[in-house]
Amino acid sequence: MILRGGLTWQSEVPFGRFPPPPPDASIENPLFVYGGYDKTLKCVSTEPEIRTVYLKATFYHLRRLHMNTLVVGPPKKLELDLAAKYGIRLIVRVSGKRKESKELIEHQATLKVMIGDEPKMEEIEDYRQRYANFRSEFDTPIITCSILGGYGTGSGADPLRVWPVLQPKIRMGRLYPFRKKQYDLLFPLGYKGWMSPSSTFQSLENDPSPWWLVPQFFGHERDVPYWRIPTGVELKALMHLAVAHRCTGLLGWSLHDHAGKIFTVFMDGATMAPTKHSQLDALKEFGARLMTAKPFLQKFSTRRLPVLYRSTHEVEAVGRWTINAKPVVYLVNLNTRESRDIELQIDLGRAKAGRANLAAVKSVKEVFTGQSLEYRTEETKSPIYGTIYFSLKGIRPGEARLVIVDGEFPSPPKEIQDALKAEAKAGD
Repeated sequence: MILRGGLTWQSEVPFGRFPPPPPDASIENPLFVYGGYDKTLKCVSTEPEIRTVYLKATFYHLRRLHMNTLVVGPPKKLELDLAAKYGIRLIVRVSGKRKESKELIEHQATLKVMIGDEPKMEEIEDYRQRYANFRSEFDTPIITCSILGGYGTGSGADPLRVWPVLQPKIRMGRLYPFRKKQYDLLFPLGYKGWMSPSSTFQSLENDPSPWWLVPQFFGHERDVPYWRIPTGVELKALMHLAVAHRCTGLLGWSLHDHAGKIFTVFMDGATMAPTKHSQLDALKEFGARLMTAKPFLQKFSTRRLPVLYRSTHEVEAVGRWTINAKPVVYLVNLNTRESRDIELQIDLGRAKAGRANLAAVKSVKEVFTGQSLEYRTEETKSPIYGTIYFSLKGIRPGEARLVIVDGEFPSPPKEIQDALKAEAKAGD
């Protein structure tokens, strides 16, 4: 590994000196997992000093982006301690075929373990045995990343076939929609028989168990690459769309350029120099908004709230009730080139479901900016209590808005409360 002097991404910290940033919301519990995969630590020199510099640089830049989690092969004890010093949590890859070190699995920096990758039905018995081997020793949650590109296709790797067998506590899958020149969130790869990202995420959110996304942080630097390097705007749009649909963890693949073929939006795996500055700015902006909204996002329930569009459908608006009975709408501009305006109406619900009437509404606020929004209400005939109308102007490409209707709403019926408590417990 080569170290050199100079400027890092928008800072004057010389290479080789990466002090731990001060604590912030990104590393406070309850954690909203945001980070990525390491793919080059195993290729770094075995010399402790060089590995230490590599990890310090990685942890430093993760924290500057408001990230908090790294997927990594089994680290050494000193490296676990280093992660804890920087406030970074680790998802440690283990085999499930041999006895694991208690010191590794129960270290404060170890968040979860990962067994295997992209499981297929023809391998499922082997995976079940590896899961069982690990669970016989430890309670640490196991995750395995599936392929969301084939979601619902019935293939051997279809998560809808794999997950019911493995029964992971957290469903996790990778999705790389940015390909060739034209394929993106508004023009998905339908010719392969795949669902759009929006449709896939809508299906994933219906199960109350948590799910995590592995977004595309990489691409090839060719004229018409099969996987192209996503822009910062595209990265924000993809991750906002996932979070709007109850995703509670984001781990980009991957963080470091490697093998002379895979180029990422994060860092050069040899020099530790940040690579794509505009994408890093976007990841930092997204991270800041994610941590601002964390208290609301971690209360999302599966109870959807009717939201009607009065303008463009390029803005996806996802309405729901939180587990503490607050109406929220998460809006994402999927157009990554042009700003969009949108007019919306929210129906507060049917009387028999115990929803609030319009008199309970105190304000309509946008969480990311803290802005109070103008709105109007309209009483309607039973069984609908009433409707709230509001609009948002100039939602920039790939940007999102999180709107919450504040008020003293009555508790939902007992059966709904019980369902919400079960969802909250499943997300712990």
